[in-house]
Amino acid sequence: MNLKDDYEPRDESIFENDLRFKKEVPESKKIFKYHPNIDIHYFKLVDTKKKAYWLGFLFADGFIKTNKGVPYRVGIDAGIKDFWLIDRFIKDIGVNPKYIQNLKNRFRISFIYKEIIRDLIRNGLIPGKEKSNNIKFPLLKNRELDLAFLLGYFDGDGTQKTSKITSGSKIFLEQIKKKFRINHKIEMVRSGGPIDGRDVDGVAHRLALGSELFNEMLDNYRESLPRKRNRFKTEEERIKSIKENAWNGSHKRKFIISKQELEKLVNLMPLYKIGEKFDVSGKTVKKYCTNWGIKIPAHGSWIKKKKKKESLRREFQRKIDIFSLLNPRPLPVWFNFFEYQGNALPPKPRRQGLFQIYANFYIIKLFLN
Repeated sequence: MNLKDDYEPRDESIFENDLRFKKEVPESKKIFKYHPNIDIHYFKLVDTKKKAYWLGFLFADGFIKTNKGVPYRVGIDAGIKDFWLIDRFIKDIGVNPKYIQNLKNRFRISFIYKEIIRDLIRNGLIPGKEKSNNIKFPLLKNRELDLAFLLGYFDGDGTQKTSKITSGSKIFLEQIKKKFRINHKIEMVRSGGPIDGRDVDGVAHRLALGSELFNEMLDNYRESLPRKRNRFKTEEERIKSIKENAWNGSHKRKFIISKQELEKLVNLMPLYKIGEKFDVSGKTVKKYCTNWGIKIPAHGSWIKKKKKKESLRREFQRKIDIFSLLNPRPLPVWFNFFEYQGNALPPKPRRQGLFQIYANFYIIKLFLN
């Protein structure tokens, strides 16, 4: 199947063969009465990113109203929080802001002019209620225009904080998938209620564009809807982040520590103790060690060290008790090395009598035995 066949413009016979279209849609002199600054040839040639962006947005949230099958009015809708889009649209095309409609939960701008409607239909926008289920990707000049068009469509029918777009036309999503070589599958969404904030009755289709394509869209055109410009990390960026910052799961990183500091602490205390110092679990500390390649002491090594220390303490205390029976004079404070635990050197001993010196040597001898 020829790829060009998928992107054929809409048949224009609807204009040539229907006299009602010519009668009901006013000519340029009348439209300038209501919209004196309008650019009536804006969509005649979609040759800039801005035009491609607005064409994409019209595919999503635009409409061409019909009267008994004859197209006569074009416009766009935008939610209350997205009035920015309406404002930008009327400035770029030159529509009179006096005719903005404030509906219950959205704003609307619409106007009547046959040349603009003709150009939009040539570029693939379908009149009437059948638009959503039958649109096809337009044939634009280059990839930059394609990306701008897709970003405009996303700002209309894309899900915020994801790269997913929704459409009633499966063919439209299949063309996007093929054109941009997307690996994700097209999902079917059944609904009798709201999908992404709008009422959808029946079946719609959804496609994830992927982080790389979405970021390319944002870089290609920078004047899109601000609240939907959420840049994603690519697979390479995610791997690099994990290597640099260690494991952080799907949550915000709480454990702030360098590799060198963690290596020192691992040899001084158990993992759960490190976790308590930084208000994280021992499992989190272990995952950081694994990702940084830090050697963790063998399982049970800290218990063995603790038992050995307790054993030395008991043995030393036993020998002190034996000596205390033989020598009632108290031992010098400096000799109790457990008080210091290796954190500082004991103070120098005071001058002692000959008997006390012999007694201290005796204690040391007992301890070494």
